[in-house]
Amino acid sequence: MFIFNKENYSKHRSLYYLISIPLILLIIPLIFRNKESYCAFTILLITSYWLSDCVHIAITALIPNILFPLFGILPSKLVSRVYFEDVVMLFVGSLILACALEITNIHERLALKLLIKTGSNPKNILLGLMIITSLISLWITNAAAVSLFLPIVQSILQEYCTNCMIPISKKPESNSAFDKSQLSLDDIEIKILSSENDLNQNLKNEEIDSEKKYCLTAAFFLGCTYSSTIGSLASLMKTPSNIMLKAFIDKYLTDCELNFVNFSLFSIPLSIILVFITWLFLSFYWIPKDLKNKSIHDENLSVILKERYKTLGPIRWDQKCIILLFVFLIFLWILTDVILTKLNKNITDTTPAILTAIILFMLPRENIFAGKPYVSLIDWKQLQQIFPWHTILLIGPVITIADALEASGLGFQLTETFGKLIKTFMLERKELALFLIINLSSLTTEFTSNTIITSIFFPIAHAIAKDLNVNSLYLLLPMSLSSCLGFMLPLASLNNFMSFGAGSLKMGDMIKTGLYVNVICSLVTYFYTNSMFGIIFHAK
Repeated sequence: MFIFNKENYSKHRSLYYLISIPLILLIIPLIFRNKESYCAFTILLITSYWLSDCVHIAITALIPNILFPLFGILPSKLVSRVYFEDVVMLFVGSLILACALEITNIHERLALKLLIKTGSNPKNILLGLMIITSLISLWITNAAAVSLFLPIVQSILQEYCTNCMIPISKKPESNSAFDKSQLSLDDIEIKILSSENDLNQNLKNEEIDSEKKYCLTAAFFLGCTYSSTIGSLASLMKTPSNIMLKAFIDKYLTDCELNFVNFSLFSIPLSIILVFITWLFLSFYWIPKDLKNKSIHDENLSVILKERYKTLGPIRWDQKCIILLFVFLIFLWILTDVILTKLNKNITDTTPAILTAIILFMLPRENIFAGKPYVSLIDWKQLQQIFPWHTILLIGPVITIADALEASGLGFQLTETFGKLIKTFMLERKELALFLIINLSSLTTEFTSNTIITSIFFPIAHAIAKDLNVNSLYLLLPMSLSSCLGFMLPLASLNNFMSFGAGSLKMGDMIKTGLYVNVICSLVTYFYTNSMFGIIFHAK
């Protein structure tokens, strides 16, 4: 017999949520029996399943295909078409190229090469790690970037503690209390006390060294984690929340366009500022004062990094091809936004992305001019093993939920409700609304995925912007960026969890540091948006 108790709950937790959530939410459509209640039921069901993780997030993203047509809110053809719109194919093409970079191992080569050049001061090492991690996070996943640097950080810490900090096992000046053949009792007593003092000093030094090593470990691991998150903000084509933003804007905003050029002009300077300010904070907060101007022996650190780099061998033909294709794609994106769209309106950013992805399967993996046999640069089996297929399905709910809110009338009711809240909290000014949205996004992303946040709150922020008579992108863009700023909890992101475990960090230290960084990054994002948005997007 299936009885509800603590033991059964731990075994069947997902099953309990799977059954209980829709049963509880059914109260809404059973009482009100209108399209607004059906739409609310569907959105709350999707959100609850995402939060409870009782069903995989990608499978939950398919629920609109069933319930919106079933409740008569949207036709099935319209809902299904959304899941493979132009922006989805743009995401597919970009991800294929990012996977190719990971397959050919270019990211590791770049990381080691740049790290060799950063110097040996702990502050410089931290800055070098953060710059390199943020650069690599533009092209590969945050978790992949962090996992790449975990062994490198461990080696640097080991080298620093060996050569720079106070030796843990410090020998006393005298090896024995009885080092002379003839000693008086007073001499023996003095020698014994001296040895005890030396031992106590050694133990004290060991405690100091352990504290300093922990501080450096926290600084380096958290620096890599934070910079991987911040670096990914500057990528329109890699971060799911930014992709969802692009999809939402293409469908609903006619007064402002978001493309590769203007997004990069806005996000890249912001990302650079956030990395630099975060580095300053971590250097001040974690690196001990007496170590800030102290350096490792350059030769020892250089040997470690150069040995790792040598194991990669010389740059290969396939790696050169990938680098050229990246440059080619960026050039085409710029050309598309500046020239091609004016000549042919049917061309979008998707066209260069898919073209580059197809070329990947056509170029030779090895130099055929040197007599090597032809094999494609990457093959389908390699790609399908690392391609994040589930991410593709997460774009659909963003658009379908917005469509359903409008079609059911629930969106209008929410707009009225939030309009009253805006007036209640004196948010008639757009700056105050922006401040609330940025901080709300950065806080909630600690407890749930940024894709969930953007799926639910993009339509609401869009409605608020219309009520305030401002460009919706003014609220949507910083919301998308700040929804990625989850720094406090290990479960906020996979890269947070990896650094937390590998660095043996204390939960309290991670929460406290992450809270400070959250506040700093949110404030910088707020002031930056108010300063630069109108200049870059030519909108109020």
